[in-house]
Amino acid sequence: DRGERSQAAGPQPLHRLAITLPEEAAWVNQTGGGMSLSRGGRVLAYTGRGPGRSRPVYLRYMDRPDPVLVPGSDHGARPIFSPDGRWIGFLATGFQKAPLAGGPPEQVCRVDSFVAWSTWLESDAIVFADGTSGLQQCTLSGEVTTLLANDSTVTFNHPHGLPVNRGLLFSIRRNGVDRLAVLELGGPAARGARPIGDPEMLACAIAADRAGRAAIARLLP
Repeated sequence: DRGERSQAAGPQPLHRLAITLPEEAAWVNQTGGGMSLSRGGRVLAYTGRGPGRSRPVYLRYMDRPDPVLVPGSDHGARPIFSPDGRWIGFLATGFQKAPLAGGPPEQVCRVDSFVAWSTWLESDAIVFADGTSGLQQCTLSGEVTTLLANDSTVTFNHPHGLPVNRGLLFSIRRNGVDRLAVLELGGPAARGARPIGDPEMLACAIAADRAGRAAIARLLP
């Protein structure tokens, strides 16, 4: 079983769809919410309304009409999928992960700072940014968080792991201007991070295919 790993090469057809969510499990569009699409496009994960004041994580399968609540994900935020599509990760008391097949969540690592964006690497590590001056990493074995990149003159946002652990694609902001940057994993951070792309970009959403080609959507204010 290869999960949702794709063998497709070349451009893929563009699909547009509208997803209707029930009011009692509607997406929570606020700080700490978020949504994520699995690599194969089969499952949408999002933070939604729950019983009482809870804000659990839901899974909405494209071939099913009703979302499925992830057990033990009360107040789960910023959901992300594992590269093989078998796990859903989210923020609660630190990072947690739960199997899509069902079962209670497991603690991955404790994070004391606010996390704005994160990405799950094929090396089984999670890289996250808190919107300040660094990119940090924790492993699924619970190892202490390490600093991958740090620069007091910029802020780091939107990390996205490239396939086959080729590196990290992310945005950096300096003086109110966003640019794309890439960091080669396994090398010195000071030499690995380098700006690429349009220096006039206001903000971006980042994705990449299996060949490592970047897809960038410009977001207008």
